[in-house]
Amino acid sequence: MPVDARFEAQEPALGRWGLIRNVLILQLKLGLDGIRDFVMVPISMVCLLAGLVIPGKDPGRYYERLLAFGRRSDRWINLFGEHGSDAHTDVYVRRVEEAVVRQYHSRRQADGRAPPAD
Repeated sequence: MPVDARFEAQEPALGRWGLIRNVLILQLKLGLDGIRDFVMVPISMVCLLAGLVIPGKDPGRYYERLLAFGRRSDRWINLFGEHGSDAHTDVYVRRVEEAVVRQYHSRRQADGRAPPAD
């Protein structure tokens, strides 16, 4: 499916709170992605040196392992939602969001501001 068609198939425009939520989630994911990249830069140099110095038939083995880690972490972070909504960060965000909503409703109920939920 072309990229443009994928965007057209998404949900209609978000409300203000939905927009705020999505931008905050994007910021969290951008932060995780940036930390991952920051860590991988020096590790890639270590992989290069190890591949050149340590004897063996495959000097790129450490580099390949680093790339495999990068692919796994990319799926885990799921920065742009390309790996579905069951990627790890999306699952954790959903759990935190559900816990916050439950806490909010239980406090409102305890304060008598909302009828008890069935």
